[in-house]
Amino acid sequence: MAFPGLQSLSLAQDHLWIDDGCDIQILPLDCILTGVGGGVAALQGNPVNLQVHPTPFNPRTMLTITLAAPEHIAVAIYDLQGRLVRSLVNGLCPAGPSTVYWDGTDRDGRPLGSGVYLAQCTGSRIKVSQKLVLTR
Repeated sequence: MAFPGLQSLSLAQDHLWIDDGCDIQILPLDCILTGVGGGVAALQGNPVNLQVHPTPFNPRTMLTITLAAPEHIAVAIYDLQGRLVRSLVNGLCPAGPSTVYWDGTDRDGRPLGSGVYLAQCTGSRIKVSQKLVLTR
């Protein structure tokens, strides 16, 4: 089985470590792994899908998060060094699609430079990320 972008996959005790070149994810083994929207998601009764459109983008992009059941999630933007750039959502998200926009600014409202960023959606048993390209 091939995983596009997979750089390493390792097993440590009861967790699976996945490095896709953009993000390192640590997942419990009791999860089911599946590719979703170019990222890796852990599924345990609450599948998640994260889609980003458009990318590359300027001045803003739309993130669509689709959940099979309500879930407390956090959606955040990170730079390639793993630093938090902006928190977009932190709360209960209903089942079905939800949309949030990111305007390419940091948490203080300052415009960020052109580059690659990561959008990440996490919940109690889910984690998925997508690459974003901001062009100024």
